[in-house]
Amino acid sequence: MQEKEIMEAAERFCFKHNITQCPVEIVRICQAEGISVFEENLPKNVSGFIVIQNDHFEYYGTGRLIAVNIRDSASRRRFTIAHELAHYILHKDESQEFYAHRDTGQNGGIENEANIFASCVLMPKALVISLLRDLRENATSAMKIVHIAKNFAVSQDASRVRLEKLGF
Repeated sequence: MQEKEIMEAAERFCFKHNITQCPVEIVRICQAEGISVFEENLPKNVSGFIVIQNDHFEYYGTGRLIAVNIRDSASRRRFTIAHELAHYILHKDESQEFYAHRDTGQNGGIENEANIFASCVLMPKALVISLLRDLRENATSAMKIVHIAKNFAVSQDASRVRLEKLGF
């Protein structure tokens, strides 16, 4: 998919879930999509995974779940949840069971698509613009990055990338 298509899909998704406040309640949104979220002690190189299947895992009590690595920071877990949800929204074939996982440092292809969607959902354009208006006119780029990261409960790296994509 093209970046513009992904961003438009994310905007439609935000509208569908009436995302009007930050930080975005990503776990509640997953639940609204029928997906449970669990924090687990996963291997160091695995940030999380999503499973959508007909059978229930006895351990989880569901076959529709996202698991994230409890060892990761809260902002990293939030991004991983949004990333895994993005795979479901963008890449799932309704006729098949679905599984995807996120290894640390994984980039390219559908992983990049999921990152773009996750960023747009966690930091919707309209809310970012609204928050930037709260800053004084001569705010530095660093101040904007910190302000967005703090208010959206994301990492400063995620904030920086989102602001760059939005032209700020």
